[in-house]
Amino acid sequence: MDYETLAFFIVFGAFFVFAIVKAFQLWTKRATTGREQLVGMVVKAETDIIPEGTVKVRGEIWNARVEKGGEHVKKGEEARVIYVDDFVLVVKKEKGGE
Repeated sequence: MDYETLAFFIVFGAFFVFAIVKAFQLWTKRATTGREQLVGMVVKAETDIIPEGTVKVRGEIWNARVEKGGEHVKKGEEARVIYVDDFVLVVKKEKGGE
């Protein structure tokens, strides 16, 4: 076997192993879309949230409400999404927000 053929098989083998590893990583990665992706995000209040209002998330307006017993959020302040209840984001005032 000559060196060119050996080099070809080494490069091809390395690429094949790389592709299999990447495919396995994608296959085992848990999807983070929709509700799971929103939890933990910092959002900006579009209206006062006393106890309900709206926030902006990635250019979209969502209905939101303050978590039970939580501090009201004024327009322009930041809040963190605690969880999603149907299509309403339950938020908590972000400390250090505007």
